[in-house]
Amino acid sequence: MKTTNPAKISAFSMGLAALAFLAVTAKSPAQTLQCVDTNVTKFILLPNVDLGPDVKDSREGIVLADDFLCTNTGPIMDIHLWGSWLSDIHGTVTNFWIGIYNDVPAVTNFLNGKITPSHPGTNLLWQQSFALGQYAENTYATGQEYFYNPTNNLLVGTDVQAWYYCFYPTNPFVQQGTANNPTNYWLAVRAQIADPTALFGWKTSISHYNDAAVWGTVSNGFPIGDWQSMTNPLNQQQIDLSFKLTTPPIPPITCTDTGGVKYEQGPNTLGGFDVWNTAYVLADDFVCTNPGPIMDIHLWGSWLY
Repeated sequence: MKTTNPAKISAFSMGLAALAFLAVTAKSPAQTLQCVDTNVTKFILLPNVDLGPDVKDSREGIVLADDFLCTNTGPIMDIHLWGSWLSDIHGTVTNFWIGIYNDVPAVTNFLNGKITPSHPGTNLLWQQSFALGQYAENTYATGQEYFYNPTNNLLVGTDVQAWYYCFYPTNPFVQQGTANNPTNYWLAVRAQIADPTALFGWKTSISHYNDAAVWGTVSNGFPIGDWQSMTNPLNQQQIDLSFKLTTPPIPPITCTDTGGVKYEQGPNTLGGFDVWNTAYVLADDFVCTNPGPIMDIHLWGSWLY
């Protein structure tokens, strides 16, 4: 990655306060959707609104992506992310393109010890475009924020207003990770803007997960795979982007009886023993007088003390 000229950062930092006060905030266009959270949180990286960079995610064919962990199967019902506008000049996003990619894990070259960070793979597993009126936005918080352009590794301005964006896929992506076999995916986002001067940025996160977020370029509307990791030019720490994904809760299993009783041995709750089976296995026999499937298995138990 290119290194940033310290003099440029220093000179830029001296004018941050003045730029913040001169920022002009424009009202966002009305949206038909309400920005609400549904279901339960699957994965979240909260935004950094206190001196956290906003990474340019619009114009010049740029696209950003960050990875997330999947430990349970199920559809991603909501996609939420935080963003800001350069100098708080709010433009109109005519389309948000969002995609989910497979993960290419980090690789270490054992000859020289060089690590190639993880990045999105070549499999675009899911995608959807959200035109104006198909996504929602709310104001979220204010703070002193930088605006970062990863294509030249320079801080290009400031902003103070953070926005919360909500997307509700019409054909949700179904994850395949499990607790015993977790996996990573990459969330890629790009904003297309109608205004000739406004710039939208995806907010960085206060926390980190796995390797750094990446930027790349698009051709014919899709990323071409030239992903590059991003580093905060102010502290040289990896950049992670802020977003939240939700999935339906795991439905509870209710204890109900179905069909007719084939065999039953009721519990002794008056002076009966509970048999310790920790680190052991227990068994008991039952009689079968008619063929057919056993649809339910019910048993009674207790806990010591």
